[in-house]
Amino acid sequence: MIRHHLSFSEFASKCNLRNTIDTMAGNQYPPLAGKEYSETYDTFNIKSRQKDEYEKMLEPIVKAFGSKPVSFLSIGAGFGWMENELVTKYGLKMSFYYAIEPDAVHSNKLKDTVTSWGVEYKIDTNFFSKDMDISQTFDVIFIPQSLYCIKDPFQAVLHAKSFLNPGGRLINLHMSSKSGFYQIFSYFLEKAGKNFQPCYDQNNQLVSEDVVQFLTKAGIDFQVKHDIMKETLEIDDFVKQLSSKNVNNPISFILQTRFENLSPSLKNDILQKAKDLCHKDVDGCYVLPIEQTMIEIRG
Repeated sequence: MIRHHLSFSEFASKCNLRNTIDTMAGNQYPPLAGKEYSETYDTFNIKSRQKDEYEKMLEPIVKAFGSKPVSFLSIGAGFGWMENELVTKYGLKMSFYYAIEPDAVHSNKLKDTVTSWGVEYKIDTNFFSKDMDISQTFDVIFIPQSLYCIKDPFQAVLHAKSFLNPGGRLINLHMSSKSGFYQIFSYFLEKAGKNFQPCYDQNNQLVSEDVVQFLTKAGIDFQVKHDIMKETLEIDDFVKQLSSKNVNNPISFILQTRFENLSPSLKNDILQKAKDLCHKDVDGCYVLPIEQTMIEIRG
């Protein structure tokens, strides 16, 4: 599941301003407004499959620490559902949980989740940056698909590493260039050109290969598991262009603009690109692969 962590209120404000600028400039494809963003994001999450793959990937973290209670930092925690699986399903013991989650809706739901664990915690609603000051250090630092939304993401990874305890693990989950999400978004940018500019600080063209290249050049020891999660996005109704509710929402979320507003020729191009990238799942539905990579740095 891909997480996006810009505050909806801040997102809406930026988008309203950008939509005004787009209108004045004559830009053809305005970015998603606040409500559109939340609605398309919700549909994207509902349509995501194979979420249990995350659990299988995270289980070794629990085994590595055994019965030792760990201090845990989550950067871009969202609702905390992956951490909740670690605690409730796999028995991870936490001594302290520090969550960085700027989105108000996410942080409120996260609080409900974390309080059920019975551990000491802090939810920080600031954005993580390479200059953020945190007094604690941690056994586990988790960056789950949130580097897209962080300014200077490579330096932010190094800064996060500075909070890692000896023997600790920094886990970064990020989509690879093989991901259908990346393939469609890049194709759209190529076709749309100057007719579209994202309205918020998010780099959907950042892929795991970029992170690996940076860490290698920086001389950081790490382990990488490519395409470890075979998550897919069910877009059967979109590919078949059925008249079902929210049929275009998942693709609109990927494009960051309404699919319905594209020119007829660009619609056809995006539709064909999505279909070419899909395969049929066991139930016969068209699904888009959203491959993720796990990058692990040890303290």
